[in-house]
Amino acid sequence: MLKLSLVLLLLLGVSSFGIGVHYYTSVEFMTYHSGAVQTSWSDLDGNFQGLFLGMLKAMGAGSITTGLAIIYMASKGLRGNISPYIVLLPFTAILYFVLSIYASYTVQMNTVGEPPLLAALATGVMALFACTLLVIGYRRQAKH
Repeated sequence: MLKLSLVLLLLLGVSSFGIGVHYYTSVEFMTYHSGAVQTSWSDLDGNFQGLFLGMLKAMGAGSITTGLAIIYMASKGLRGNISPYIVLLPFTAILYFVLSIYASYTVQMNTVGEPPLLAALATGVMALFACTLLVIGYRRQAKH
């Protein structure tokens, strides 16, 4: 159970890292951003383009950093001792994915854009499931 949770968390870390790279390397906003502001990228003033790119890069940097942290902690756990990360790993994973859900939900509720809310929810549920398995597996391991 412990290994399964760490593999799931590793996959979530890779997902976060990949999303981060996508956002960080974007040269314009995504389709749902265009829908949210009801204009195309080329119709935006250069100042707004710069602002959007800055926000995309900040989001990307956060996702890359979080993904790498999750990958590191899950990998360390798979190689031996998860004890140093038993609190930080689930905290990091759940917080990141809950905040991602909230960000998508905010766009969904306040604009006509269609952010990837279902994908955010799916990864959030997977993170919660993986972290629950992590804690259960860790407790079982500690009893032996």
